[in-house]
This record gives sequence, C-alpha cells and structure tokens, in this order.
Amino acid sequence: MTSPFSSWQNLKSTPYQSITALFVVITTFFLVYVLTCFLYIGNVVLNYFETQPQVLVFFESKVSDAEATAAGDLIAQLDYVDSVTVVGKTDAFTNYQQQNADEPLLLSLLSPELFPASLSISAKSAADLDRIREQVDKLDGVDEIDYRQDVVHEFLSWTQVIRWSNFAVCSFLAVQFFLVIMIITTMKIANHRRKINIMSLLGASGRSIRAIFVREALLLGMCGSLIAFGLSQWLLAYLTPAITQFLGEIAVLPLPVNFLTYQCAVGTVVSGLMAALAAWVATSRMIRK
Repeated sequence: MTSPFSSWQNLKSTPYQSITALFVVITTFFLVYVLTCFLYIGNVVLNYFETQPQVLVFFESKVSDAEATAAGDLIAQLDYVDSVTVVGKTDAFTNYQQQNADEPLLLSLLSPELFPASLSISAKSAADLDRIREQVDKLDGVDEIDYRQDVVHEFLSWTQVIRWSNFAVCSFLAVQFFLVIMIITTMKIANHRRKINIMSLLGASGRSIRAIFVREALLLGMCGSLIAFGLSQWLLAYLTPAITQFLGEIAVLPLPVNFLTYQCAVGTVVSGLMAALAAWVATSRMIRK
C-alpha cells in the first residue's frame, strides 16, 4: 500500500468494483460526448436557418426598382440585419418566365411593370425578426409582408427546450457519476479497512492514505473519459452518412478538429477531477471513522 504503484495495486485487488466504476465513467461521458456533439450540430443548423431570408417584403407594383433598392439600403443599415437582397421587377418577371415556360400565351400578356419589386431580409438572430418586422412596416409602398411569425417562434422555443434539456441531462449524469464513484470508493475503503489500520499504526498520515484512493479515481476517470470519447466518435462516424443525407446542403460534418480536441481535453480533465473529488469526499468521511 505504501509503494508508488499502490493505486494500481488497489485497482487490481478489487477488480469488480474497479470495472463497475470504469463502466459508470464510460457510460456517463459517452452520453455527455454524444449530447454535446448533437448540440453543436443543432447550433450549426440553427445558425444556418437564422441566415436564411425570413422576412419577404413585396412592394406595390407602382414602386420602382430604385425606390425598392433605396428601401433595402435603409433596412441593411440596421445592426441586427445580416443581409438584404433586392429583387427588381425585371428579375421577378424573369423568374416567373422560367417557372411558367410552358405557357407562352400567358407570358405574352405580361410585362415586368406588372410585377412587384421585393426584399429578402435575413436577420443576424431569429430573435430580431420582430424588430425587423416593425421597421419594414414603416416603409412606404409596402403591399405584403411574408413573415411566418408562429413558425419562427415555435422553432426558437424548441431550440431553447433542446438546449436546456441537454443541460439538465448532463447535470443529472454528473451528479449520478459523482455519487456512484463516492459509493464505490467507500466500499473499497471498507474492504481495505484492515490494511488502512495497519498503515495508520505504522505512522502513515491520513493524507497519504487518502492520496491512494484519489489517484485511483483520477486514473479511472481519465481512462474512462478517453474510452467514452473514442466510442462517441465511432458512433458519430457510423451515423455521418444518415445525418449528411438528412441535413442536405447544411455542411456540418465532419466536426471541426478544434471542437473535438477541446471536447476531449475538457471532458477528460473534468472526468478525472470529478472522480478524484468524489474519492476525496468518501475517504475524508471514512478515514475519520
């Protein structure tokens, strides 16, 4: 128990408890890694939709392209507007011709002057759409505003629910992980009570005894986190074709290397520190007895 490798020997002397603790770490951080990966993917998807034209403004047919362009320039100056695209009368007529190329008789009766100019406005954040709507209402010559307010608000609500749900699940898993490691460490101390008493009689301090179990928990936490990270990446690689097909043009996979590096490093450090803290709490309580 007093050798530098006593923590490793302690692991081998209680294999079932050590394996149980390792599986708890792997299961907990596998779920945490998977949830954070999908949360990152969800944020990328949300950012993509936030940059799409969410407010379409159609002017009256009497409004010229120059007036529509001036209105677009005015809206583009707002801090919360990401981009403004002006679709003039000629462009609108051209688009209509392409969509109805099989009806030449109808097209011969139309001219660009009959089509309204329009604006496609993208917000920097979906939360700013209401503010954009208020500014658009102040423009002259606006005939119609296509703004699906209910859909946008529902999308934002579901996004917040998913984020808070992930936070709640990760918090629950962290508490469970902490308690299980603390209980297993308590059981280990109970199994080694005779050895601990002998070490105390030989002059070993409570700090040195406590360090054995803390190092053991730190080792289990870090190794379990690395294994969990590898399993989560295997699962992500397996699901990549299905996710890519589902998201279509939204390029989100493969995940950036800096994100994966940060995720693995932070997860491993947090796992090791949480396991070590749980072991320290358990040993502090048991050794005093």
